[in-house]
Amino acid sequence: MPSAQPDFLVEEEKRESRRPEPRSVFPEARREQFLERPLPSSEESEREIIGGILIYPDMIAQAAERLQPVDLYSPMLRRVYAAMLALFERSETIDPIFIGEELKKDGSVESIGGVAAITNITYGLPGVSEKGMERLIDLVLDKKRRRDLIRACSEIQSEALEEEEETAIVIDRAEQRIFDLVRVDPKREFKSIQELGHTSIIKAEEIMAGERKVVGLKTGLKALDNLTGGWQKDDLIIIAARPSMGKTGLLLQTSLEAVTEEETEDRVGAVFSLEMSEEQVIARLICSEGRANIQNYRQGQMLSKQFQDLVSDYRYNRKFKSRLFIDDTPAISTMEMRAKLRRLAGREKRLDYVAVDYLQLMSGSGRTENRVQEVSKISRDLKAIAKEFGVPVIALSQLSRAPEGRRPPKPMMSDLRESGSIEQDADVVVFIYREDYYDKTSENAGTAELIVAKQRNGPTDTVKAAFLKYYARFEDLAEERHYV
Repeated sequence: MPSAQPDFLVEEEKRESRRPEPRSVFPEARREQFLERPLPSSEESEREIIGGILIYPDMIAQAAERLQPVDLYSPMLRRVYAAMLALFERSETIDPIFIGEELKKDGSVESIGGVAAITNITYGLPGVSEKGMERLIDLVLDKKRRRDLIRACSEIQSEALEEEEETAIVIDRAEQRIFDLVRVDPKREFKSIQELGHTSIIKAEEIMAGERKVVGLKTGLKALDNLTGGWQKDDLIIIAARPSMGKTGLLLQTSLEAVTEEETEDRVGAVFSLEMSEEQVIARLICSEGRANIQNYRQGQMLSKQFQDLVSDYRYNRKFKSRLFIDDTPAISTMEMRAKLRRLAGREKRLDYVAVDYLQLMSGSGRTENRVQEVSKISRDLKAIAKEFGVPVIALSQLSRAPEGRRPPKPMMSDLRESGSIEQDADVVVFIYREDYYDKTSENAGTAELIVAKQRNGPTDTVKAAFLKYYARFEDLAEERHYV
């Protein structure tokens, strides 16, 4: 035989039943069945949490770390918990009398049934252990997420029915709502300096032993990795050069390297190719990795043995088994890009790397007065994407013709085309310069300079790399410059 409900729950149900039915935003014929049903909740779990704190007030610290008043479904328990947190913040005693005094400040003590109702919360409750409290909080938060999902779907449906905004904007906002629900930040705990120091020493030992060179994603070029520490999370990295300097080749080969370095095989990367088709991108990658002449590959002029070797390299090269995804949507906007990345991250359960070829081919998401403002907004949005997903975003950029009028025609920050905000938003700016492009007889033929002109958290300098023109590929030179 089920036990009788505590008085405070009975009274609360009566008050709730007297409330007028909320008016739906949908015509009656369009209301979905889930809107007619009660929202998911576990009020008994909520009661056990609040009651557990009343019995063992020290448990408020454990609850406060993860649970907010808005996470509770019961209006009465929500108010009581808010009062508890207010007392806890002021280091005051948590008991029914003081909670009642706190609720009197906003006149809500009578609406919950007075101090007696607060005392009745513990009626029939056993003690709650720390582990039990964690499980109860997990259950309450799970129900809260379900309610948030239902409300998000309701809002999405409402906005779609109203037809007041462009469909693309409604879809983007819908995806943002769902993505916000998918992202659950892991619980963070304090770590002792002993634990942190041990981890730091291990990393330092790996570096000293030559086992670990960079903390970010490797580019595959040791000199560049030594200078930058690899591509870092949350960073917007701009690679810029005049046409035919090899910037697309550098972007593609470093993209493949970033998701398939030796330490891991499960990274996920996305490349947005606005200039080349998917077929052209994969052909570039196959020829770059297999050291094959891209022109001969496209025109079917390879020797049979060369082609068979290339096919074999493709089949057995583990880089081509990596989770690097290509999208060749032309003139994609940052809004569309963000939506695609959300879907990719949801499907693959992670996202580690994003590349864009190239920035000036993107279109703006909103109205701007001119192209300079549009490109400025695009660069800001790319930086925002890097921070939102916690990944490095590497974007190619055009340069103005200004370098052609200098001797030597090496690029500078002021050469970034169409917007000064690219320089401002970028965390790292790398220019590519090849002397043999301008002087075929140069003694530096086959050598490229990678000019790190900006690095927000590190030094700026120039490193050199070999450029294999027929493969559109960069490789390390025999002598490397190391940074310590």
